[in-house]
Amino acid sequence: MDTIPAQEKIAAFEAKHFGSHPDARGGGPLERGSGSKFKEAPKEKRDHHAALENLHLAETRLALAKTALLDAENNHAEAAGKVAKFESLIEPVDPELVDAGEQHSGNL
Repeated sequence: MDTIPAQEKIAAFEAKHFGSHPDARGGGPLERGSGSKFKEAPKEKRDHHAALENLHLAETRLALAKTALLDAENNHAEAAGKVAKFESLIEPVDPELVDAGEQHSGNL
């Protein structure tokens, strides 16, 4: 798997094929209007650029998802720890005395 972030790939691609690095544009978007180098570029280059932008979006979403997953795992571990603490304070229920259907009735 490639380790170069898509954002860096986009910057290099734009500098090479359109003569405009995002930093030189103040981080602004690539000019795509009529008469622009982008508009005049072959379809394959425009499609390649679109693929890089989609990769960047996917990388951004993946990073957000990983952060959300880590937060959820931490919240789960904290909640499980609290439950275990409370359950250690009560006398365990004999499973033979509880009907299996009643264990998951949803009543808290």
